[in-house]
Amino acid sequence: MTDSPDSTPDPSPRPSAVPSPDNRDEPAEPRREAPETVAVRAGRTHNGGALAPILWATSAFEVAPKDTRRLATTPRTPTFYTRHGNPTVRGFEDAVAALEGAEAALAFASGMGAISAVVLGLCGRGSHIVAQRQMYGGTLQLLGSVCPRFGIDV
Repeated sequence: MTDSPDSTPDPSPRPSAVPSPDNRDEPAEPRREAPETVAVRAGRTHNGGALAPILWATSAFEVAPKDTRRLATTPRTPTFYTRHGNPTVRGFEDAVAALEGAEAALAFASGMGAISAVVLGLCGRGSHIVAQRQMYGGTLQLLGSVCPRFGIDV
């Protein structure tokens, strides 16, 4: 069975069973892959066994007309439009999550995309952000101009 491009692969390293030497009736201890192995294998679910990641350089994917509306309104669809999701980026995110032992990871095209997603995703009217004065100008503008319009105190 192969994964469809729309499926979200499990980024965690697969434990393998280690037989119990003393008592065969006890459950086997799971064995985690070495970090070096995870680094080589993680995020390569759709590579058909190849260790080098496939680079999906397309901006749009062929879609059946009947599926267009559903895919256009589904968050992070990996094979509709690259800004919504891309198998290469998803593989990178899966690899980072596996290496960090995290449930998931998100990759952004820029630092401002990442900071905006975090601030606007976690903060709302009545939130208070404490930030240093010396930082990237775009972040200062976000915190000084955009956040107050949303009722976020900085």
